[in-house]
Amino acid sequence: MITGVYSVRGVLLILSRIKVYRMDRGEIISEIPKKALELITDLKIDLNLLRKK
Repeated sequence: MITGVYSVRGVLLILSRIKVYRMDRGEIISEIPKKALELITDLKIDLNLLRKK
């Protein structure tokens, strides 16, 4: 559970630490930091939004 209040800028800064690497054979998502994972679960963000379709 996230404690405190985050600004939009703060949330985007935390989520910007998640990297998606695209290659010819597929994609790799970098390790997700603990704070970013908490934001993702609390805000119910779908990680598949980051993947190329």
